[in-house]
Amino acid sequence: MIQDFTPSDFWWKNITGASAMTNDAVNAITEGYSLILGVPGHVPWPDTMRRIIRENISSGDIYITVIDAGNECGESPGDYLLRHYDTERRYRSRLASVQDYFMGNKALGGHIFWLHNFADKAQASEWAAFCGKYPSESADTGLFIIDTDSGNIMPSGRVKAVNYDDYAESHDTMIFASFLLDAERSSTQQYSREWKQYISLLAAMLCGNNAQLAESFIRAGDFTRYEPSDILESVCGECPEDVSVRIWSAQVQVFFPMIELARVRIIRNYKGLSDKLAFALSWLNANGQAMKQSDGKTVIDPEDLDTGGLFHLLCQSKMIKPVDEELNEYVSLLRSFRNLLAHMTPCQVNDVSDLLEYERRYADKL
Repeated sequence: MIQDFTPSDFWWKNITGASAMTNDAVNAITEGYSLILGVPGHVPWPDTMRRIIRENISSGDIYITVIDAGNECGESPGDYLLRHYDTERRYRSRLASVQDYFMGNKALGGHIFWLHNFADKAQASEWAAFCGKYPSESADTGLFIIDTDSGNIMPSGRVKAVNYDDYAESHDTMIFASFLLDAERSSTQQYSREWKQYISLLAAMLCGNNAQLAESFIRAGDFTRYEPSDILESVCGECPEDVSVRIWSAQVQVFFPMIELARVRIIRNYKGLSDKLAFALSWLNANGQAMKQSDGKTVIDPEDLDTGGLFHLLCQSKMIKPVDEELNEYVSLLRSFRNLLAHMTPCQVNDVSDLLEYERRYADKL
């Protein structure tokens, strides 16, 4: 169990994609580059990200000047800076560009200008273009951070771009969700390892790289009782159009391997069942009723039986006297679950709960 787990800090400091973004942003400034910081609307806990960057670029002789571009900068970048930092009005446009003028007099020295809340992409692009022509190589002559939700603003000159979507992926969200589920101490719902694996993957498939949404999703309902789509809708008011496909994808990744492993374990380990299946397959083959695989090959080895074949011999053919009605129910569920997934149909929460309950019940039997 993780002590003092703070989701926002854990995401930005410990999860690979997110922490790589903050590290690259800090490194760019430290190496003397201005920065285009791409922060789209789905970035989780953006203020935490900004705090971490700010803490790592601040020092005693550097001032971070925050500028609300949309409200404070009605004029061009050059005019804005001249109005605020050329207080004696010495600039002459015929002699130098605004950038060269400030480089020469070092009036912007010791400042990192953090611009945010741009009126639109055009304004953010104008500032990025201005910075691309400002040849500063350290905070000693002034650097800029263009904090924008507008994508595809290309850097030039002494400017680097660090965009969230180039770093954080749904895989990062899955890892974050796993830690969150392990760290939960106040939740009345205690999930098994298998449930945690499934919920973590659901969070990744349904929430993408938005870990903040994933946290709300995980805490919003009991996944052993409610459908994931209903829980997601309770959090954000609507679901993506392909929500069923995303849930199905999570189920395939978690339950297909589980079903196949269960099939093999049942055949190999359950009370002499393998010998009984081998006898039944041999009898069918000898009497012209050989069981065929999907590729048309005759099934001779019991371990080659798929869930459908296993279900047929145990539950339908009456060739094998049932030794455990509950086992037959388990095999029936494995077959129906797999068939639904094979046809791209997500399984309902009751079936998921039943499958994981059978897994728990048979863990010591097989």
